Amino acid sequence: MKPAEFPNESAALTCPSCDSDRITSEATTQSFLYGKQGEQVELKAKVTVYKCSDCDLQFTDSAAEEARNNAIREYLVLRKPHEIADIRDKHHLSRAEFAAISGIGTASLARWESGSLIQNVANDRYLYLLGFEENFVRIRALMEKTDSSFVRQSDADVGQKGKSLQGGESLGQRCRFRALPPDVSRLRARASRFKLRRFASK
Repeated sequence: MKPAEFPNESAALTCPSCDSDRITSEATTQSFLYGKQGEQVELKAKVTVYKCSDCDLQFTDSAAEEARNNAIREYLVLRKPHEIADIRDKHHLSRAEFAAISGIGTASLARWESGSLIQNVANDRYLYLLGFEENFVRIRALMEKTDSSFVRQSDADVGQKGKSLQGGESLGQRCRFRALPPDVSRLRARASRFKLRRFASK
């Protein structure tokens, strides 16, 4: 059963097959299989099933897809979308700022927080650890030490070393990033002279 997308929930519901507006709905518990072939388990989710009175098509919407995804998360013991967003909000960081420190891509964060993608077990456990302040401070210190593009300001500007971001301060207020010099013509000239050496075959 393919879920139908309804961008405007306030609009009248129509059949995705024949565009009829004669739609009935029924709340039910839906069973579905999850996992690899031969290792599948049966999971259940409470969904609303819609039926077209004209063509008898039965379909579900994006809310049902989210319910099925949440059933998978509960089975795998994974954090739900709002719980992932709560971890980032706890540190008062935007997605870009959280990504710069954690190493997780902003696109992945956006998909996990919106529920359009389920994170794997390894990333979920990493997010769990980042929820603890002391772990987040360690990860940030490691990133500052190993990433040459990330340079901390003086302690006078950022406060006592090792403290976490507080008071809604953004990462941009606490750090600065190196940039290319205004005149990049010399860099381009050096790049244009770069050639691969060809070695004679024996």
